[in-house]
Amino acid sequence: MTKTMLRLLSLGSLLVALCWGMPSSGEAQEPLSVASVTMGNALENGRPVEPKTTFAQSEGRLYVVVQLQNPAAAETQVRIMIRQAGGSGHGGVTLDIPARRRYRTLARFTTRQAPGSYEAVVMNAEGEVISTTAFTITA
Repeated sequence: MTKTMLRLLSLGSLLVALCWGMPSSGEAQEPLSVASVTMGNALENGRPVEPKTTFAQSEGRLYVVVQLQNPAAAETQVRIMIRQAGGSGHGGVTLDIPARRRYRTLARFTTRQAPGSYEAVVMNAEGEVISTTAFTITA
């Protein structure tokens, strides 16, 4: 083989190695998704000590822990809020998500709401709901 052919083969091999596994411009990346949502009123190592979905008003704190899948490994944001089941929500907290494929984050709320059925809602940066988890607050 000539030197020119060897260089072309080497360059071609390098391009294949660099592009291997990368989506083409026509392929869509999988969107940000929620792997799990757990709730509790106490945390240890960033996880609920006793995960549950029923809380007494008197418990005070409510932690919503969200495990995210971010296949694009792109920086983004999520918004976590609580709302009455089937109702519209407002408020909540917006959290920055770093460029990682998996990430766990949490938001803290209060159980001092009217007794009833509620939902923990997770929205992506575009405001689309990507997860809802039902829970109850009792008197």
